[in-house]
Amino acid sequence: IRIMSSEGNHGFGYACNFGVKVAQYDLIFFLSSDGWISRIDRSFKDDMARVSKNCGAIQTHAVIADGSNAHRSLAKMTYLKLLASTLCLGTPIRRIQRVFPIHRILRFLPGSIGEYFTSYDDVSPLEKWSRCHTVGGGNMLIFKNAFDSVEGFDEGFFLYDDDIDLSLRLSAKRFENWWYSGIYVEMFVSAT
Repeated sequence: IRIMSSEGNHGFGYACNFGVKVAQYDLIFFLSSDGWISRIDRSFKDDMARVSKNCGAIQTHAVIADGSNAHRSLAKMTYLKLLASTLCLGTPIRRIQRVFPIHRILRFLPGSIGEYFTSYDDVSPLEKWSRCHTVGGGNMLIFKNAFDSVEGFDEGFFLYDDDIDLSLRLSAKRFENWWYSGIYVEMFVSAT
């Protein structure tokens, strides 16, 4: 483990990019400070050898510390979140529009202006792999070559939706996003 520090808080994407600069392995694990890896299947190494050659990022299985599921069904951009992202966090509107462009607004819930499917509710417990549109930055694996090909996280997102943006940019470069049940991450939700 190597401890690194930067001058001030520049956001999630900046911190991840900062760490990747010194990464020496092909597979990188991003883990939020409110989570820990509670289980890794013994077959992990073999599973990684069988993963699609086009795999870019992998969402791990997250559970709340009490055992309930922590994963999201939809990544949504609400009007309130848009206001908070632009006014409080300083994320430029053009970046938000890149993640939630006008054509995504066709499928929305009341109070929402866009969404992406990120659920793995319907995946069989026996099924280890499932394709997904986006992965969550707080508990994901990513191949360094894929991360480098999209130039990492966009640091213009201080917080929120930078993981969705990264997932979409990976897809645009023909990388695939996957969900994997062989790693369990326990989360203390909102503990950071």
